[in-house]
Amino acid sequence: MSIVAREGPVFACHNGWHAGNHTGRPTCYRVTDEKVPSLRGCVARCLAEASAGLEIDGGSDSGGRLTTQAAPVCIETEEENAFLTSLVRGFTWTGLYQNGSTGTEDAGYDDGWGRCVTGDAPNTSAWAVHDSTRANFYGPEDCMVLGPDGLWHDTTCNAEGTLLPSFPCLCESPSVASAAFEDDIARLEANWQAWADAQRPLRVVLFSLAPGLIPPILFVLYKLCRTAALA
Repeated sequence: MSIVAREGPVFACHNGWHAGNHTGRPTCYRVTDEKVPSLRGCVARCLAEASAGLEIDGGSDSGGRLTTQAAPVCIETEEENAFLTSLVRGFTWTGLYQNGSTGTEDAGYDDGWGRCVTGDAPNTSAWAVHDSTRANFYGPEDCMVLGPDGLWHDTTCNAEGTLLPSFPCLCESPSVASAAFEDDIARLEANWQAWADAQRPLRVVLFSLAPGLIPPILFVLYKLCRTAALA
């Protein structure tokens, strides 16, 4: 059981959820054991975690109450960011994602990051250097993961079927996905798929050239290693 003091009754979270009060309202948090490849999957995972037996005790005479309301966290304050950093063990999904960005390298750090799974994003951020600029070698990166150092990093919203890693989810309760989320995430996933489809001809060319390039590359590496060993 995890509890947090507040004016009036004690607020407690049970069954592996952690209590916090860093946004003006008591909240239960949980980092999932299971890793998922997409933000969409994270929404489903948070709901499943709550349905498995999240019990919130508001200190009433009736005791605890069960809830199935949970969603990926939307970080609202620096204090909440610091608290959540103490819970994560590696890069972890949050509910923040892009909502209409220029996607250019000279765009502002917070450019376009206006939406969370639960609704509009608050005016706070902790971006790592060069992150939040949206695009890189892996294509559009329109979702955010929290790092173990407390910094925010952008990532693709759906890595299913790719070599990109999956992450655990950082869930909050009571909380629900907004009505806009399904349309938003479908648009972001379609943008990434369009980028991937555009890269397919280039990948075909590279794979066709690879068998002929590997032997000379290996020979050059051998010569370099031999030269270094004789030096």
